[in-house]
Amino acid sequence: MIYYQNKTNIDHTFNEFNKAQPTINFTMEKEEHQAINFLDLVIHRNGKNLEFAIYGKPTQTDIIIPNSSCHPHEHK
Repeated sequence: MIYYQNKTNIDHTFNEFNKAQPTINFTMEKEEHQAINFLDLVIHRNGKNLEFAIYGKPTQTDIIIPNSSCHPHEHK
């Protein structure tokens, strides 16, 4: 969700979202240093533009299973 900080009480809105459907629990990540991680992306806010980059967690090993391996197809 994108919102105006001076017009929106985000904590109130967040609590209302979580009260609306008790079986769904929303979480909140706030932008830090004009960037936020979303799924496998880092989204940087540069003025009015958004820039995207691939995000990897610090624990990422960059290990892949080659297509030619004998692993089951579901693992590739």
